[in-house]
Amino acid sequence: MEEKKELEEIIFEQETQPEQTEEIAPAEPAAEDVQETMEDYADELEASFRTFSVGDVLTGTVIDVDESGVLMDFNYYAPGRIPAEEMSADPHFQLLEEVHVGDAISATVVRLDDGAGNLLLSRKEADDVLAWDKLKQMQEDHTVITGTITEVVPAGAILYVE
Repeated sequence: MEEKKELEEIIFEQETQPEQTEEIAPAEPAAEDVQETMEDYADELEASFRTFSVGDVLTGTVIDVDESGVLMDFNYYAPGRIPAEEMSADPHFQLLEEVHVGDAISATVVRLDDGAGNLLLSRKEADDVLAWDKLKQMQEDHTVITGTITEVVPAGAILYVE
């Protein structure tokens, strides 16, 4: 008898509880058909027709990094390639640890075609050019700098600032 009473209570509880339903979000309205024109791409198209010369300093985005070097995108029809030995003059520089996809890097154009259709670049050369400009500005601002002396030479010392 008690089993029947317990069973009736369970059935009663199930009947009196509100039914749970899953709410479904309404479907997103269909995107309007957008007609694109050449004017929408005018800036990108114009940028792709830029001309570079040997010695130009360019800033681009890293799109690939491996032991042999870095592949750069400049929104140009051809990518740029920086060989590993042209990335840094710092003897402690670790390419795979210090350079990542998405990083912005400045580099000097060394050759317009590396034989594979890429711009051949040097970050070391760009750093040399940009470093003198930065050092000149720091001198004008009377900025105190710190760094690591890596070598003593007859004319003074070699100091790595960055």
